[in-house]
Amino acid sequence: MENCTRSIVEASCDALVSIRRDRPLIHNITNYVVMNFTANILLALGASPVMAHAIEEVEEMVDWLMRW
Repeated sequence: MENCTRSIVEASCDALVSIRRDRPLIHNITNYVVMNFTANILLALGASPVMAHAIEEVEEMVDWLMRW
């Protein structure tokens, strides 16, 4: 069990280093209740959140994200 826990911790640390290094743009489709909370967590991790979720925005967001 200790090796499993260590692997999870190491993988989490590697993921955090990767996020901070690459600063990925992450498109979130979530509800209004947790939108601000989710964006703040992603910002704290070093990512760049996009919270667009309106149907009218989908085509433009996909085009923009594909060029990112």
